[in-house]
Amino acid sequence: MPNHLAYFERNLDDMLAMLVRMVEHESPTTDKAAVDRYGAFLCDAYRDLGATVETIPQPGFGDHHRITLDLTAGKGDGEQITVLCHLDTVCEIGALPLRREGNQLFGPGVYDMKAGTMFVYYALRALREQSLPMQKKVVVLLTSDEEVGSGTSRALIEEEARRSTYVLCVEPPVPPVGSLKTARKGVGRFTLSITGRAAHAGAAHAEGISAIQELAHQIVALHALTNYERGTTVNVGVVRGGLASPGWRARPRPSSRPGSRSRPRRRRRPHSSGCLRAPRRHSPSSRARSSSARAAR
Repeated sequence: MPNHLAYFERNLDDMLAMLVRMVEHESPTTDKAAVDRYGAFLCDAYRDLGATVETIPQPGFGDHHRITLDLTAGKGDGEQITVLCHLDTVCEIGALPLRREGNQLFGPGVYDMKAGTMFVYYALRALREQSLPMQKKVVVLLTSDEEVGSGTSRALIEEEARRSTYVLCVEPPVPPVGSLKTARKGVGRFTLSITGRAAHAGAAHAEGISAIQELAHQIVALHALTNYERGTTVNVGVVRGGLASPGWRARPRPSSRPGSRSRPRRRRRPHSSGCLRAPRRHSPSSRARSSSARAAR
């Protein structure tokens, strides 16, 4: 029986070099060109293994790829194993430099999930180079939008899963022992918008309704839904708005990204709550505008 561990020990330097090249292909979800460059790099590597590559073009996000490697030598059972990998990462290009400290590698996507994707490639390479017989063909799905909910790839994943005897996902293992993940939490994303009532912060303070104050109540109520025993977590991750001058706006002005502030059209002294300030009891039925909440069950 082949010593599989010895194979990977011999190829460890090559594996690390491959991972470095993968991480150097930075691939944030929102940068289609960067994700496509990274996807093309992996597709070329798989073609060198003799795999067939099918690209599923996407107009907004990066393209998806279906990679098929049949090592059954015509003696398989006609079934398949599907391995799920995603190309996209979270960090913007240049935000997190690549570095190595001892036997640890740090960089955008090293953990989630370029190391796992590298192991899939080398596992299949080991099967081919050692001429190990396979009963089932292997399909590797490289998708481009996992970090934002797999909106364009979900149907592709479900379609491939229905064809498969087994589906493996090589997302990062569970610490501290590196256990293989066999299940994942579901995720829901919700947008909450809040509109207040404009009033002068000094002369007509009592006539206003503070959208910011109401939003603060809603955030506390949403976070209170977290239940660790049931495995439910709720997090308000993005808040936009809150820049206005006295008497001008009745709702927080959305910003282009978290933490940014919109520029006033006239020269005015900015206030964090100006026209949106008045006492008001918490009302769960209030309309919404300024926060995004993420719930996982």
